[in-house]
Amino acid sequence: MPRLPVASRPFAILAVIIALGVPRSIPVLAQGTASWKKHTINHRSPFEAVGVADFNGDEKPDVFCGDSWYAAPDWTQYKVVTAQ
Repeated sequence: MPRLPVASRPFAILAVIIALGVPRSIPVLAQGTASWKKHTINHRSPFEAVGVADFNGDEKPDVFCGDSWYAAPDWTQYKVVTAQ
């Protein structure tokens, strides 16, 4: 299975951070009291690329990665296909 080049990985991580954290953090950043919370969605996933969108229409950013998507806010996994 192809993997992202090492140089591209920070951009994928940045995309997730922006999608999940920055829009809600902008007022906090202006005040100088920013804090971040790490969410481990699937520690066994071999996939590195992600997509972030509201897949279930609840107005919360869900995550799509590899063969599954994960519903916010508790990151329930929904398998879409069996990846090979």
